[in-house]
Amino acid sequence: METKWMWLLVGPRSWKSITMLVQVVSSLLISSVAFATFMLVRFFWNLSAGDGGYRLLSLALVGLLLVPLINLGSASAKLSVQSRNDRLSVLRLLGMAESRVRMLAVAEASIIQGIGIGIAFFLSFLSPYPLSLIPIQGSSIGWDGLHLPLELRLLIFLILIVLSIWSSQLGLRGLILTPLGVKQRSQQTKLSPLRLLFMIISLLGGLILLHLASPSWGVLGIMLALVLVLTIIMGALNLVGPYLVYLFAKRRVGKAKTVTHLIAARRNLDDPKGAWRLVSSIAFTSFVLVPTGAMLGFLAAVGKGPSQLEESLVQLLADTRTVLLLVVFLSFLLVACQVAFTQLIELFEHADLYVALDRIGTPKQLMNQSRYHQILLPSLIASIGSALLAVILCFPLVSVAATVSPLFVLLIIVLLALGNGLILWSVQLTNPVLSHIVTNSVRGD
Repeated sequence: METKWMWLLVGPRSWKSITMLVQVVSSLLISSVAFATFMLVRFFWNLSAGDGGYRLLSLALVGLLLVPLINLGSASAKLSVQSRNDRLSVLRLLGMAESRVRMLAVAEASIIQGIGIGIAFFLSFLSPYPLSLIPIQGSSIGWDGLHLPLELRLLIFLILIVLSIWSSQLGLRGLILTPLGVKQRSQQTKLSPLRLLFMIISLLGGLILLHLASPSWGVLGIMLALVLVLTIIMGALNLVGPYLVYLFAKRRVGKAKTVTHLIAARRNLDDPKGAWRLVSSIAFTSFVLVPTGAMLGFLAAVGKGPSQLEESLVQLLADTRTVLLLVVFLSFLLVACQVAFTQLIELFEHADLYVALDRIGTPKQLMNQSRYHQILLPSLIASIGSALLAVILCFPLVSVAATVSPLFVLLIIVLLALGNGLILWSVQLTNPVLSHIVTNSVRGD
């Protein structure tokens, strides 16, 4: 009997193969990045050079990739549940208890994600090859440096399986399974200007704390102060981010010159929190990129004098710069995938609306452009806004770095531009799905 219920969920549908493929690819990407991260972390942790600097680099690698990985996993899980709402409703109409429906939905999503995890497990035996080409300490890492014991690979595999089950359960949180439909309740909450005030207070507090920092605190004390400032600022940024999206969207609604901009602004205005949540990982990456890039640029310029910095420290700085570029690329790639998955969720959730717009003669190009601009606004706010905030917070360091090593400014601008371009390109990848939906005309078919 359970097999028949499961088949009702995963049975063939014209669009089912698309969503299942996307979920497998999402799981494969997340798992592959996780395996690669473990390989690099293990490699840096075992390096004895740099007086612990490489171990600190390994921890930073995990911290910078953790947020986008979690966000991508959440988006994938939500897509997994959202894409089969109608099927869940049918099961409830047939008399299945809500708890049983939830169990089957979690089981299906976990199985689909497990396929991607399994593929990533076998690919992990080959992934050291591209990673081995990364230059560390003047030469490529090499295959041997990235070797993971079989028992550690199996442990990572089991952890990913457990996380996939957990993420699937979280995807069902907030959903009300009724015989007449699966609904997701979302209450529109007003955004208070106090969010902006809290951001200003947090920024001033961070500036004061950094100003008070001195060598007498020791390396540990200074590091703890920096971590505290980073935590406070990022918390405040996630609080003020939705409010900034709301303000800019409201302004654009009043001054929209085209229908495309009006629709995009209206959508961001309806759900500024959701719009910000989608690109919050970009804010984190951009905020960290500016001071880190400035420090590396400054120290690299200083390190050109052999007497000013030790050779081991100069090499550590070069390796840190390499890892930073890798992390930035992976962060934007993961966010781009998250955007693509979220757009798929939105397409399937509002399929009836797109079909209706198509029936009244709305060009598909206009609908696609509105989705494009819907992502553009919060993406620019997250990347540019966070970067400017980091410049304000670390202005002395940034100004000096821009003077002695101006190329770092150009590098940061190029990275942010390429990252936003990658995100917007991911939106365009979902255009064929919209065409498929309006062509078939019936939601869920």
